[in-house]
Amino acid sequence: MRIERIHFEEVFDVAAGDFSFRSEGRAHYGVSLGHGTIPPAGATCAVAFGRPGDWGSVLGWRDLASQTVTLTHSTTGLLLSTVYDIYLYGLFFFAGGFLFGGIRLALVFAALFIAGLGYVSFRNVQTLRRAKRALISVGESGNSLDNSSAVGPGIVR
Repeated sequence: MRIERIHFEEVFDVAAGDFSFRSEGRAHYGVSLGHGTIPPAGATCAVAFGRPGDWGSVLGWRDLASQTVTLTHSTTGLLLSTVYDIYLYGLFFFAGGFLFGGIRLALVFAALFIAGLGYVSFRNVQTLRRAKRALISVGESGNSLDNSSAVGPGIVR
């Protein structure tokens, strides 16, 4: 996860939650902060990226003028998605195991599938929590980010 401080010098081409902006003389086109959020021109935000510079991997953001953190996904949404995946795809794992090895293999396949989804969900929730803590701490004493060439953007592990 990478946290970057971005100053939106100019915001343009606003359409359906996507926008383009200019920051430090460089234009970025077709980006989204999630939930249809469009930052005002002149705002400075801290943005948490899952992959550095990839606007498709935005985990959350915070306008540095406030303490409010906005995450692109909620913990509840991630957990409900996992339950939906178990319900939708778990039957295929169970049926496949049943066809190839009987009820015991079916239960093993289903258990492994559920354990795998549980692990992935746990990691995703932990990543969101780390992103929220990192975004809250940006701007506190000793933890400021600078996009200048002398000091690179912060990386949070």
